[in-house]
Amino acid sequence: YEGDIVKVAGLDENNDLVYRVCEVVFNKGSFVFQFKEGFYFYHNSLFKVIGNIYENPELLEKGNEL
Repeated sequence: YEGDIVKVAGLDENNDLVYRVCEVVFNKGSFVFQFKEGFYFYHNSLFKVIGNIYENPELLEKGNEL
C-alpha cells in the first residue's frame, strides 16, 4: 500500500545480494518503490513490509542499515 516501508532484495553492480529500504508510492498509475535516488519499479522483487511512514518514519532514516 502507499506509505508502506519495505525492505527490498536486489542485486548490486557486482551481482551480490543487497537489501534496501524504501517507501511505496503511487506514481503515474502504478505503485513503485521510492528510493532517495528516484523511483523504481521492481516487477519480480522480493520484499517485506517492515512498517509505514506514519507509525515508523525512523525506518526510512535508518535506511539500509536495517
